[in-house]
Amino acid sequence: MDFLSGLVSAVTESEVSFLLDGDQIPVPRQRVTGIVFAEADGSAGAPAGMASLSMNDGSRLKVSQVTLESGQVTATASWGQKLAFDAKLLSGIDFSSGRLHYLSDLEPLTEQYFGLDPSGKGWTDLFDEDSATRTGLSRLWKMSRDSFPNNGRPPLTLDHRQYRKGLCIFPKARIEYALDGRYLTFTALVGIDDEVAFNQRKGLPPTQAELIIEGDGRQLVRRSVTATESPFPLELDVKNITTLVVAVDFGDGDSVCDYVDLADARLIVNPSPEKQ
Repeated sequence: MDFLSGLVSAVTESEVSFLLDGDQIPVPRQRVTGIVFAEADGSAGAPAGMASLSMNDGSRLKVSQVTLESGQVTATASWGQKLAFDAKLLSGIDFSSGRLHYLSDLEPLTEQYFGLDPSGKGWTDLFDEDSATRTGLSRLWKMSRDSFPNNGRPPLTLDHRQYRKGLCIFPKARIEYALDGRYLTFTALVGIDDEVAFNQRKGLPPTQAELIIEGDGRQLVRRSVTATESPFPLELDVKNITTLVVAVDFGDGDSVCDYVDLADARLIVNPSPEKQ
């Protein structure tokens, strides 16, 4: 398979117009296996008005304009070409121009786990072998990204609404992320996932977990999360913070219904971060 580097000026049903060493070359579509577009340096920021289209096949397309009318998407690609296609091929549109990052897309610096039940409770000794990693028998209680960790991995759901992005964390856990001063704000919607919230024991006090978030060792929030309360929003100032810690603990000495969702958890990029 040959690979050529140059400038793509247009893509049509019959050919790809390709500029190579100053010459315009019309390449037949049947000879093209794929096109890889270079991405501008993210530090320079995205062009004004740039949006990102997510397609059902997993591909992404940057566009400067996009409209949706009568089931048809019309867009102007980042290289200037006009595109039109069925809206059924589209899974989502992101207008953030790279200015937000989902926490579930970031790799944690560390994931620490401290057992599946408080000391002295029923599960304390059942999963000792992998209680610190949750990679073996207790993997169903390991932090899950963008889905509930078991029951077929359904979407994160709070108060009957599903969320495409987010984290689901079961106590006792401590997850650490490197922010490196790149962000301004952290936001999320927090609650007990609907998959287990219905297990709340009737006639007993609401079961609860505890959410703790720290930035560079400073506590930003500490709050109980109960199965019966409505999800609550978080909006935290993380400007100049280097390390973010998200921890979930047993709030009432029990682990029942303690799957805590941080739905739509996202970080807003600082356009002019201070040099560390």
